[in-house]
Amino acid sequence: LKSSDPLAVAVPTPSAVVVVYASGSQSAARLTVALTLDSGSSWLTSDLPSLTPVASARLAFADPKTGYLALSGGSPATAAVFRTVDSGRTWTKTSSLSFPATAFSATSASTLWAGQSSAGGSTQPTLAVSRDAGQSWQNVDLKVDAHDLSNGGGVVLPARFISGGSAVGVVLDPTDHRMYFITTSDS
Repeated sequence: LKSSDPLAVAVPTPSAVVVVYASGSQSAARLTVALTLDSGSSWLTSDLPSLTPVASARLAFADPKTGYLALSGGSPATAAVFRTVDSGRTWTKTSSLSFPATAFSATSASTLWAGQSSAGGSTQPTLAVSRDAGQSWQNVDLKVDAHDLSNGGGVVLPARFISGGSAVGVVLDPTDHRMYFITTSDS
């Protein structure tokens, strides 16, 4: 496998690796997904629709076959969400996010979480959930007062999911080093 500019890597099983990479110029980048199911002995590749420019990519697999890819870029910055149900051989666009996904997680084949950092801007961090395999998204109220992040910044880290469907997320305010732990018990 030869690639330039790897954007994201996922390891859904011990012998499977999925790599998203870009080739060509930024104005005419070609996005490719490379997949191995045999620990790198052989590779399959498939092209994705181009987004120009692509600033970042996030991969998240819920199980060995079902995975999601968020490609962020454009102006204003958004993210296109793609889904695979065959371990990464083929990808289908499911939806778009109205913000760039700086954090992305799949907790089941149908439940996804996407977060956006507000670092360097005046908006608060954003966290959204899809419970229909990426078809639609609902914003999650982080219950962080605007004045709590008045110094700017704030970073949503990927949610960590624990037993019983509970989630724990973290919002960091880098200017005064305060952390906000956000929990949910409703998946």
